[in-house]
Amino acid sequence: KMVFSYLDDTARKNLHHYEYKGSDNSYTYKYLLSPLATFLVNFLPTSIAPNFLSLIGHICCLGIYAITLYECGVTMTCRI
Repeated sequence: KMVFSYLDDTARKNLHHYEYKGSDNSYTYKYLLSPLATFLVNFLPTSIAPNFLSLIGHICCLGIYAITLYECGVTMTCRI
């Protein structure tokens, strides 16, 4: 038995019956994110690791941030 146990015996026995049931009923998910995810799942090869896709997304966000800093500077006085 674990010394620092957060769950009692009954909770530990019932833990394997737990099932996550989340939902998102927003229009953004229904009409933008879900079709985009479906397209990407069908377009990208299955040999690409999910962590690599997350890394690419992070690099894209950093790239946009770098472009914004280049164009607007730290003071955010944009020349656009």
